[in-house]
Amino acid sequence: MMAKKRRRPVVRWFFRILGLIALAAVLVTAYHMIWPPPLPTVQVATARSALRMAHAAPPLAVNELAQADKISWLMERHFAQERAKLVRYRRNRELEVEVQSLLDAARTAEQVARERHITGLEESRLRYRELASRLAAMRGNVASVPGERKLQRSYRNAEMALDQVRELQRLEKLDSLPGALTTAESAVGRAEELVGSHFARLHDPQLRALWKRLVDETVAGTRGGGMAIIVDKLNRRCVVVKNGRKTSEYPADFGRKGLVDKVHSGDGATPEGRYHVTKKNAGSRYYRALLINYPNAEDQARYASAKRNGQVPNGRGPGSLIEIHGNGGRDIDWTDGCIALRDNDMESLFRMAGVGTPVTIVGAARLPGD
Repeated sequence: MMAKKRRRPVVRWFFRILGLIALAAVLVTAYHMIWPPPLPTVQVATARSALRMAHAAPPLAVNELAQADKISWLMERHFAQERAKLVRYRRNRELEVEVQSLLDAARTAEQVARERHITGLEESRLRYRELASRLAAMRGNVASVPGERKLQRSYRNAEMALDQVRELQRLEKLDSLPGALTTAESAVGRAEELVGSHFARLHDPQLRALWKRLVDETVAGTRGGGMAIIVDKLNRRCVVVKNGRKTSEYPADFGRKGLVDKVHSGDGATPEGRYHVTKKNAGSRYYRALLINYPNAEDQARYASAKRNGQVPNGRGPGSLIEIHGNGGRDIDWTDGCIALRDNDMESLFRMAGVGTPVTIVGAARLPGD
């Protein structure tokens, strides 16, 4: 009996302690239900906003954005789990770390994308400027030969391709710029190839040696008081030489294809060789005119050879009526093969020249005083 009496207080104390523990647990639970540890709601919203901005940036940080998306998935899962808990007893440090990691990763992805966007645009502008500079270097030569339709078309294609690049740069369409720049580079290269081919003969060593000989002979023929006219296609000029010295120089326009040598009628080219004035026409439709003796014997021989080789269209002769006349000064090659000067320059040359005055036309010339 005594043992049973002693056990009863122990049991009562046990249940009392157990009750106190349960009460404490209930109180702690109730406290955390009423005042739970705060969720990083604001930080999560900030991180989400940063991720949206990263996705809105130009798609140039694929790896960085993929990393941010991975962190976002982990954060959203943990955040949903925390919100679903009936009772939260402590802050989720892992979630807070993920929120901060997402914020950092999203901002990094956005910054990298925008930096690459800016760098890409600047690189495209550098390429554009280089291509535009190459095209501009051809402008004068292309403008001078409006009759070269293939060359004109190629040049316009290059211009349009560069215009497309400039418009994409204005719109900051970086994804489309590489292809557009490649197209523009190809178009500019094609125009350069055609321009180079068209003007190549003016730098041919054998032709330049021939032209030098013709010019030297012409200049030598004026020593002792004579006068001659020398036409230089490359430098687009008509020069008066007297007594071995250059005394006057006038800018000149040529035939539509004046930088090649004339072969037949209708080819739009200005002939090359040694000629002389055969007639002066003060009432020309082109203000004043000096007719030269084209075709001479050499021209006739060259024409006959070209015809035998099938280089002359049917019904075409060697051509004729090549003059130095007025109405020039257009800075383009526009005549049917004649040399055109500005009217006031033509007036001056018309007064100086006479029937029989030597006229030498060459692709390029270095004259006394150059």
